[in-house]
This record gives sequence, structure tokens and C-alpha cells, in this order.
Amino acid sequence: MKRFAYFIAVGLVTAGAIVLLTYFWYRSRAHHEGRSAITSDFQRIYAGLTVYKKLHGHYPQGNTEEIAKSLLEEDPKHPALVWESHDKPMVDPWGTRFSIEINGEMVIIRSAGPDRLFGTTDDIVNQ
Repeated sequence: MKRFAYFIAVGLVTAGAIVLLTYFWYRSRAHHEGRSAITSDFQRIYAGLTVYKKLHGHYPQGNTEEIAKSLLEEDPKHPALVWESHDKPMVDPWGTRFSIEINGEMVIIRSAGPDRLFGTTDDIVNQ
């Protein structure tokens, strides 16, 4: 009977370890894939800002929502920025709207990262 209990305990510990390793591997992979997608998102947003600036002589003004609206909706036939997913425009791979700050000629685009909270260590910033 003790042997049976021993094998059950070893089996449960092994199964738990496999589940934990699989969870952390999946999370790490999703985090890496999200960061890869961020680079192209940053480039698209910056390209949209550049087009807007060429058309108007300045970057769009306001908070992130106002900037997004300027890029996406100013001219529906020829928007400065074309976003593939119109139901969630300018959203990072984790479902959070990118933050865009414009100070003169400096543009800062920020993703909240996997934890979906701005101001934490996993934020991804392109300046």
C-alpha cells in the first residue's frame, strides 16, 4: 500500500511539474510573439503620424484617443493610418490601446505589455 501511495505522489508531482512548465513556456512564447508584433505596430503608427505631419505640417494634437481619431478617421477614403482590425484600432497584442505622446518633434509610442498596465516593467516603448 505504501508503494502505491508513493507512485501516486510521484505521479502527481510529475504531472504538476509538467503543467507548470507548459504554462510558463506558453506564457514566454506568447510574450515573445507579442513583442515581435509590437515592432510592426510601432512602425505603422509612426508611419501614420509621418503621413499626417506631411499633410498638415504638424503631428496631430491631443491625448491618445484624439490622436488615434485624427489618424484613423480624418479622411475615411484616405486615412493617414490603415489599421487591419477596425473593431479594435491601435490596440496592442494584449488588447490594450497604445499610448501616444507627442512633445514637439519627439514621438513616444508605448504598449502596456502583457500585464496590460502602464508604468510597469513590462511596458514596451518606442521613441
